[in-house]
Amino acid sequence: MRDPLKGHAALRVGRWSTTDTFYFITICLKPVQVGLNTDELFDNSVGTLKALEGDSCKAVHGVVHMPDHIHLLIELNTETSLHDFVRLYKSRMTPVLGKTDLRWQKGYHDRRLRSNDSVGSVLRYMLMNPYGKGLLGAIHVWPFW
Repeated sequence: MRDPLKGHAALRVGRWSTTDTFYFITICLKPVQVGLNTDELFDNSVGTLKALEGDSCKAVHGVVHMPDHIHLLIELNTETSLHDFVRLYKSRMTPVLGKTDLRWQKGYHDRRLRSNDSVGSVLRYMLMNPYGKGLLGAIHVWPFW
C-alpha cells in the first residue's frame, strides 16, 4: 500500500486555497508527450476556461499552451478551491485530449501570488516561455496564448 504522505499527496498537506488570490498554474502532459499547441486544443481550452470563469474562478487572466504543458493565471473566487478548479478544467479537456491520444500527468504545479508579486511579471514569463524554449524566433508571434 502506498504511503499517503509521499509524492504528490505530501505536497498538498497543510495547503489551502485563498479566495480573491492569483494563482499561476502549470499543467503537464504525461512525460514524452507533446501536441498541446494545436488550434483545436487551444480553442477548446479557451472555451473551457471561459465556461469555468465566473462559477469556478473569478477570472482567467492568461493562458499559454506549450507543446507539453499549459500555463494559467487565474484568480479564485469564494466558490471553488484551486484543486477543484484544476480538476474541472482537466476533466472537461480530457475527452478532447483523448482524440489525439494525449493524457494529463497526475497533479499540477501552482504558485500563489502574494500581494508584493507582480502579475505583469508572471504574464511576461508566460508569454516569453515559447521564445525561451526556442520554439520560434523573436519576429514571430506565438499563436497559443
